[in-house]
Amino acid sequence: MGVGLLVIASIGLVPSSAMAEVPSQLEHQGRLLDDSGEPVTGEHTLTFTIYDSEQGDTILWQGQKTVQIEDSGFYSTRLGADDNPLEPSVFESGDAWLGIAVDGGDELEPRMKLNTVPYASIASRAEDVAEGAISSDDLSDDFEVGSENISQVDWQSVSNKPSGLDD
Repeated sequence: MGVGLLVIASIGLVPSSAMAEVPSQLEHQGRLLDDSGEPVTGEHTLTFTIYDSEQGDTILWQGQKTVQIEDSGFYSTRLGADDNPLEPSVFESGDAWLGIAVDGGDELEPRMKLNTVPYASIASRAEDVAEGAISSDDLSDDFEVGSENISQVDWQSVSNKPSGLDD
């Protein structure tokens, strides 16, 4: 019986421990259907492989997960467990493609391109900034807060400021 991947419902990065860390795990959800379009159910071992290209054979990361697939064919799992984390180097090139194989079979096609999520798009810059290293002097004059230029904001009208931030 052949198996096909109908839809990838969600992929997202999950923090591994501290909130300030770049996540080292990926939340993955999908749906498996057989060749006749019927849902695959029960316990299955999925092999997840991240490659550097859509067709290439350079493996950046690989892991296996045993998942319980619901009656409708949907499953959910987390890639990058503590003993096999998704290191930042996996995503450094900007190209990462996810391949999935079911129960030791051939990899399903096509591979899925992994794209940046909002958290990750700023995390690599933010984690290298020393605490307190950025001040309003570091921002350009055309930096905007909402629809206002930062140099035109009336800071006295800002409420709920932590103590010690009054000019």
